[in-house]
Amino acid sequence: MSDATTALLERLEGVRLAGPSKWEARCPAHDDRKPSLTVAQAEDRVLLHCHAGCPPEDIVAGADLPGGTAALFDSHFQRAAQSSLGELVATYRY
Repeated sequence: MSDATTALLERLEGVRLAGPSKWEARCPAHDDRKPSLTVAQAEDRVLLHCHAGCPPEDIVAGADLPGGTAALFDSHFQRAAQSSLGELVATYRY
């Protein structure tokens, strides 16, 4: 499981495994009594689908996920780790 997936699932309620790299949970964006949110791990990102129609931005905000929707991408965690490695000494334009 990726860092992005772990970070999101830790903030959701009623999480249960629904298949390989797929989970169900209660959607934090609306009053959800039974799980209507599907979370799936893709190659480099987390996929969200609320069966009640909540947009990903509202789901991420309801889960209070630091970094907003950018936190759904593993590259977000890689950049955060790289920035803590030390001082930037050079950049290159391509």
